[in-house]
Amino acid sequence: MPSPDTYKIEAYLSDGTFLWQHDLGWAIERGIWYSPYIVCDLTGDGKAEVAAKIGEGDPRGPDGRVKTGPEWLVVWDGMTGKEIARVPWPDRSGYGEYSRTSRNQMAVAYLDGKTPCLLALRGTYCRMKVDAYQLRNGKLERLWRYDNNNLPGTYWGQGEHFTRALDVDGDGRDEVMLGSAMLDDNGTPLWTTGLGHNDFAYVGDINPRRPGLEIFYGIETRAEKNGMCLVDAATGKILWGHDQPTVHIHGAGMCADIDPTVPGLEGFGLDCLSKKPDVRNGPWLWAADGTLLWFDKPVLPKTFSFTPVYWDADLQKELLLGGKICDYDGGVVQNLAAGSVVIADVLGDWREEIIASFPGEIRIYTTTIPAADRRVCLMQDRIYQADARMNSMGYYKPPMTSYCLEAESPGLNLTAMTNDAGKPVCRVVVSAPLRKGVAGVVQLDGGDGVKLSPDQFAVDVKPGERAIRFVEIQAGSLSAPRLIRATLTLKDRVLRGQVLIVRKK
Repeated sequence: MPSPDTYKIEAYLSDGTFLWQHDLGWAIERGIWYSPYIVCDLTGDGKAEVAAKIGEGDPRGPDGRVKTGPEWLVVWDGMTGKEIARVPWPDRSGYGEYSRTSRNQMAVAYLDGKTPCLLALRGTYCRMKVDAYQLRNGKLERLWRYDNNNLPGTYWGQGEHFTRALDVDGDGRDEVMLGSAMLDDNGTPLWTTGLGHNDFAYVGDINPRRPGLEIFYGIETRAEKNGMCLVDAATGKILWGHDQPTVHIHGAGMCADIDPTVPGLEGFGLDCLSKKPDVRNGPWLWAADGTLLWFDKPVLPKTFSFTPVYWDADLQKELLLGGKICDYDGGVVQNLAAGSVVIADVLGDWREEIIASFPGEIRIYTTTIPAADRRVCLMQDRIYQADARMNSMGYYKPPMTSYCLEAESPGLNLTAMTNDAGKPVCRVVVSAPLRKGVAGVVQLDGGDGVKLSPDQFAVDVKPGERAIRFVEIQAGSLSAPRLIRATLTLKDRVLRGQVLIVRKK
């Protein structure tokens, strides 16, 4: 549908003070593909610049679409909106149809390991072009140009709706991930899976029991196998994959540590037909090692996805389902009025905030559950920061980290569940990091009148392992929703957790 109005970019201070607005005119259409912009400190002065794709005049055709006219990559001063530099955007030649031409993205990569560089990208499903620039002395200097025009067919149509820049080979410099293909820091091809367009990909230390980073892919292209797969980020080697045909793995898949009973992160995917969930074919939830945890689980809503969020101070993420934050396989942690949301650790306490848009306002929700331990703000992680930055362009993806929290620290996770008899129970999971075991005592308290069995037990967990106990709540002692609190006393620290237990009627 043609744009009903022009696209505008506005800048505000963190206290809401308005700074400036740029009306991009009719040369830039509204939508994910046409109006990429990105915010980053490109000069090292501690203040962010804003880079965007812009055009000139009114080049709309009779159908309201923009298919001609100059296109530019521009950098504006973040405080004033004044233009600093501009260069031509990768051109339209070699794409054919309008839909293929109109797929544009931006990203930031530290190509030398220390300097933020701008990437301007065109193409997803066929031809793919990338220009890499560094802002130096008020000018955008091109570092390299990538074009798959003369490369094998396995490099064509490998794009994604999200661009990642990350160091996959450990040389300190960022590589550029173009969906199912990877470029080295100098713009030369590093590897390709040849699987085609992936509708989602998540990169991080998904399986901390093996070295390096992994990528969990969901391939939109019809596939005989590997429509969902885990790939070594350094080499593109497929580590494991779904061995059955898929039609269209949808873009709203997920990868996060949501299940405390299994190591590493879990991957979720759903096949769909005509942009509706195909209930005959999924969803699936996979463990990091490729174990299928479940298929078509009936307790989940028939929806494309759920959104993970660090919320209640344990090492696993909770799930945002509509206006409820829930434990995976458990009960509601908190209710809130959630509109269209993005999630990021913007306050710096290592949990995440939910940023929701409503008509005429933006709301930021933050957890009220105190953290039991201190750790570095997630936004300081290079992968997490890059993922959060990319989310200004739509096709939202929950940010990943370069490390798995439960592999680095001892964990205490409480989940409200019911047993086979339908009675409320509290599942307690104590996990040990990969390098050190965990030994101590778990003490539970349900408050006055609530009787727990057991209310105390010892744990001695080997490195990388976990202990799982189910605590029963004696009949008649739970007359109203109650908070069950747990304390795990170790030699060098104390961990705390809590969960709301609700009596089933």
